[in-house]
Amino acid sequence: MHINNNPNLNFQGVNIKNSILSNKNKLKEQKYMKLACNKISNQIGIAESTLLELTQNVDSSRFKFLERMASKFKIQNARKVTDAPEHVLNIYSMIENPIPEHFNILERAKGSFEKIEKIFSLAKDEKSLGFVQNIQYDVLRNTDDSSKIIIDLLNSKNKDKYIENLKAISSYLKLNAGSENAVQKLDELFDSGNFNKLKFDAQFAVRKLMRKKAINNSLSEKTKFLEEEYTKERGNFLKEIFKSFIPKKNTLNKTSQDAVINMYESANKNNAKLRKAVIEQFKSDLVHGKTYELSDLNILFDKIDNNNDVKKFIQKAVKKDLRVHSISELNEILDNIPLKKANLFFNNAKRIIESTNGEERKKALLTELENPFFEPLKSIKNEKKLRITAYARPESMTSKLIRYIENEINKLRYNYIA
Repeated sequence: MHINNNPNLNFQGVNIKNSILSNKNKLKEQKYMKLACNKISNQIGIAESTLLELTQNVDSSRFKFLERMASKFKIQNARKVTDAPEHVLNIYSMIENPIPEHFNILERAKGSFEKIEKIFSLAKDEKSLGFVQNIQYDVLRNTDDSSKIIIDLLNSKNKDKYIENLKAISSYLKLNAGSENAVQKLDELFDSGNFNKLKFDAQFAVRKLMRKKAINNSLSEKTKFLEEEYTKERGNFLKEIFKSFIPKKNTLNKTSQDAVINMYESANKNNAKLRKAVIEQFKSDLVHGKTYELSDLNILFDKIDNNNDVKKFIQKAVKKDLRVHSISELNEILDNIPLKKANLFFNNAKRIIESTNGEERKKALLTELENPFFEPLKSIKNEKKLRITAYARPESMTSKLIRYIENEINKLRYNYIA
């Protein structure tokens, strides 16, 4: 017998270990598929043999999609949603390579499988699927059944425009999700060139505001006005004013209602930040049981908008935490103080305001603004909240010198502008 000892020849045999593992895995997979098809069969009412034939050699992602559909089908039918299992099989046949959007749309769909099948038959490309997914999640997530309006949008001749401009039509869709002819009317608005995004954004924003009980109780009759005059800054202002000053169960009287409407109408990008800071400064008084006449706040905001010196003073008052009892008291101070001088000598003005009241305050604001070492004639009784503890503590010579030098510089500046 001749044995070939050539070292360059390799024997290519069967790897018995790999072969056994492969067979085991195949048997395991077949067992899993049979059990899974049996479960799906019970869930949707289709013969197990039919399912085994349909899913032979199927991709795992596609089979997983079928399992998800079967699970959803069972749940929906348990809730008395009448569905035919053929819709599940039709969707399965239609979608050979499911992507994440298919799974997300299926999970969030609230309508029947007949509607879900229709959606998938119309949304065949990734862009359309993304459009549907975004409507379900971002636009109509709180709608009982968004399937009807989604189908109408996908069937519309303006479908491509809607896909490209979903943000533009979002508010319209939220407002009209329950309307049978929502998309038909949307088409008419687009075709006539009369679609106004800002109008529908305002309507939806005001509808959200009206969900707050206090706002609805007080301003429901002003809904149309609020919509017509709406801006983001005005909407934020309205939320802030009710949250800070008006208890949930309260309803505004006519005077306060007019004041709120005036403030809403005059709110804008330029004054929004300062108004919010003023509200923050005074809102704690509501906790202490005090409430303001909102007309006082309206008067203050008018002064800020119409007088730049008032605006500068209030900006400093907010920044340096000027402490007064109320907005009406702040208005009185503004009426009795030389504002140009008070803005230059603000630290002196703050010292006078926080340590005096009544006639002494009025007099001091006129005659003592240039005095960095003003001391009140008498302490304010029962007003410890307003007293700055630093005034009562001994002050170092260095601190006094710095205060004196700053004051002298301000005198020179004031003499220059006076």
